[in-house]
Amino acid sequence: MSAITGIYHRDGRPASADVLARMVDAVAAWPSDRQSTWYDGPVGMGHRLLFNTPESLHERQPVSDGAGRTLTSAVRLDNRAELMDELGIPASGAAQLTDPDLILAAYAKWGEQCADRLLGDYAFALWDAPARRLFCARSPFGVMPFYYHAGAEVFVWGSSIDAVLAVPGVPRRLNEEKVALALVKEIRDDRLTFYADIERLPGGHCLSVSAEEVRMWRFWELTDVSELRLKSDAEYEEAFEDLFVRAVDARLRSVHPIGAAFSGGLDSSAVCCVAASRLAEAGRDQLIAASAWFPR
Repeated sequence: MSAITGIYHRDGRPASADVLARMVDAVAAWPSDRQSTWYDGPVGMGHRLLFNTPESLHERQPVSDGAGRTLTSAVRLDNRAELMDELGIPASGAAQLTDPDLILAAYAKWGEQCADRLLGDYAFALWDAPARRLFCARSPFGVMPFYYHAGAEVFVWGSSIDAVLAVPGVPRRLNEEKVALALVKEIRDDRLTFYADIERLPGGHCLSVSAEEVRMWRFWELTDVSELRLKSDAEYEEAFEDLFVRAVDARLRSVHPIGAAFSGGLDSSAVCCVAASRLAEAGRDQLIAASAWFPR
């Protein structure tokens, strides 16, 4: 996956190119094909891009839309066709249109409600210069990491805690509550980290950051689904198979050979069987399945 970093001086101080470089270096463990930084006034963003989908070969991040909005993202969108239709983008340009471009277009149309329209895995930060506001979001299952420090004068974010700690002045106080919860194990808080002043943006949540406030809200939860009523068991089976195959297909969009974690249970076995079948039908590389065995 790609890695993102960034800093927003809420007090108006200009972003430092040196600090951004340190933040990008802090996520050097992320394999990358391209890296870059961008800064303008109080905001700076960094990005380590890993080519994964065919469209990602055309990515240049951080990316701006020409209307004062700039984005850094780790993303794979699964509803590209639906989004393009809703946004009025011709299908003829799909091959060149990147997922970050779609996020910017979705924000331009729906603003902070755009996360409700995105299907896939993502974590991103979008600077809206005309509104003087930073908008961040993380997809429901939280596959792409997003850590942040929200101080009175500065807001810092990154795909790893190391990127956040690369900024001078970010406190390194131990979070004793997190230590206690880790020892109990049964209790989980998706926001807490072992640093008292660094939090994790939970999956299915958004952040809006301005000079005046930091506001977080949930945009998705498991109960946000409509009940499906069909006439027979056969129709339910057909509907499930269609949805399952489409979900697997969405994750086969890659410029690299496809690998799968294979535990031998029903879930991973079903995914691997469908993935291998779909790859064979398309004449693509054979599925690579990896498992683990622990000697007793």
